[in-house]
Amino acid sequence: MEEPTDVGVHFAGIPVGHEFSALISSILMVSKGKSNLNPETKDFLKNLDHLINLQVFSTPTCPYCPRAISLAQQMAMESSLVTATAIEALEFPDLA
Repeated sequence: MEEPTDVGVHFAGIPVGHEFSALISSILMVSKGKSNLNPETKDFLKNLDHLINLQVFSTPTCPYCPRAISLAQQMAMESSLVTATAIEALEFPDLA
C-alpha cells in the first residue's frame, strides 16, 4: 500500500453550511489529483521559490467562502510549496 501524501489541502474546524461543499470539492480534487487551474496559473506555481501558507477564513453562512477555499486548495495541489487551510472563523475567533 502506498504511503499517504500531504498535498497541502487542510481544514481547521467543522465544515458546515456552505463550507460543506468546499470539503466535498476538495475530496474529489485530491482523489482525482487534478486541480483544474488554468495553464498560466500552473506555470506560475511551478516557478515559486519560497513557501506560501494560504489561510482562508470562512463562516457557515457565507456563500462566497467555498470558492475562495477551492481556489486556494487548487493552488496547494499544484505546488509542494503551497499549503491552503480553510479555517472556520466561528470556531477559531482568535485567529480570525
